[in-house]
Amino acid sequence: LDPRLGERIVGEFAFMGRQTVEGQAMELGWRLDNRLDVGPDDYLEMIMCKTCWYTTVLPLRLGALIGSRGAIDLEPFIAFGFNLGAAFQLRDDVLNLTAEGGGYGKEPNGDLWEGKRTLVLIHLLSSASATERQELACFLGKQRPERTAAEVATVRQWMDDHGSIAFATEFARGIAAAAAVTFEAAFASAPDSPARRFLAAMVPYMVDRTR
Repeated sequence: LDPRLGERIVGEFAFMGRQTVEGQAMELGWRLDNRLDVGPDDYLEMIMCKTCWYTTVLPLRLGALIGSRGAIDLEPFIAFGFNLGAAFQLRDDVLNLTAEGGGYGKEPNGDLWEGKRTLVLIHLLSSASATERQELACFLGKQRPERTAAEVATVRQWMDDHGSIAFATEFARGIAAAAAVTFEAAFASAPDSPARRFLAAMVPYMVDRTR
């Protein structure tokens, strides 16, 4: 590679690393401070940093950077990468609560045991009754070893009762629709090819996957 291109690649990795650390710090801070006022926009900002940059944005930008030898505008890949990565993360949040059997590969209800502020939990916090919200605050204020299976099961049931999982599922489909639009913008100059079709097919896959 050209040395200047190599420097740009290193810079991309460095920026991704900072974004990921900032996103992780944001999420851990919410849990440490037992934040109950986190909104959907806060969640999207967090996953943009924590998940999207290393999962989708960086790989897209690096591929475009190397493939074009630095000639192509990388900005359109941020919007597409964000939407694609957000769809992935939202589906992951739902699978953590709904996947059955051993195919998922992660701890069932692990996000509840950890007290993670997923979009599902954020919706529940905004929809719960005053009594439920008080119990949620107590549950989320505990450390993981202090939480019980009965408490986790109760919170999980409330998510069904208040339509929180359905909300996150539909939200993910809306994000996927935005991903399809931003894909066309990012790859407008790319001719039809198996590789282009493969990338386009990643959009519905992100919200339909079962693992």
